[in-house]
Amino acid sequence: MVDIIHTQSSSNKLAELLVQNEEIIHNLANTLVANFFDGKMRAPKSGIGDDFYQYRPLNDGEPANKIDWRISAKSDNLYTKEKQVLIPNQFAIWLDNSAQMHFANGKKPIKKFDMAFIYANAFEIALRKLGAKVIVCGQKNGGKFANKLLQSGQNFPQNLKPIPTIIISDGLRPIEFWQNFILKNSKSKTPIFFVIINDKSELEFDFNGNFEFQDFEFQNEKLLIEDCENIQQEYQKQIKVHFEDFEKIIAKHHFDYAMAKNDVPLESQIITIWHRLNQYLKRCAK
Repeated sequence: MVDIIHTQSSSNKLAELLVQNEEIIHNLANTLVANFFDGKMRAPKSGIGDDFYQYRPLNDGEPANKIDWRISAKSDNLYTKEKQVLIPNQFAIWLDNSAQMHFANGKKPIKKFDMAFIYANAFEIALRKLGAKVIVCGQKNGGKFANKLLQSGQNFPQNLKPIPTIIISDGLRPIEFWQNFILKNSKSKTPIFFVIINDKSELEFDFNGNFEFQDFEFQNEKLLIEDCENIQQEYQKQIKVHFEDFEKIIAKHHFDYAMAKNDVPLESQIITIWHRLNQYLKRCAK
């Protein structure tokens, strides 16, 4: 895999993307806010906390040492204490706007960039509704959030502020790139949460016969690959190794990430990501 160049998105395309997905973005944001109050998260205050919030039924598979026997003895059900999580009062978000993020496989699934754009705006709206300030990496305050996302997405953020940062990308830059970036920012103690958007065709290379691809290094050129089936197994092996290495680097430096696929419903995935982000913030608070 090679590094990729950045692409420019016109303001007209951005406006169209916002209009087309406005209802989806706001519905997802409202879902996130609703899930924030369902016992897994709690309304924000300054900083992160661990105070008692409420009792809730014990879920299947949870260890017995989580049972609150005093409360459970008064009921036919088993209960555990739910602790509130107080989210940080400031977040940063960065959205990868590289050419690779605009990969289109000619099938119906949503493009990686469009999906990432929807998620980034839903996160921003939800976090803002919950009282947190949300900034875009490398951008000054003021101006529309979506516009700043695109402007920052032309250049990968290098010097992050020491606040929780959500980076939305496809993770396909060379592993050396991720290694250097993560090592540099681990020293600043910035909590980084990666949302990795996958395209099924890119992961599985499910193409047949001869297939012509856009060259992401040279925008006006095409790459013709003959007999795609012959390289599918080796390609899948390289992709698997790439993300295994990516996961090892993330874990080594105590960051976290969540994967999302462009052929799976948006709502179920974003809730899973939201809860994983919650767990990551809990660990950072300890």
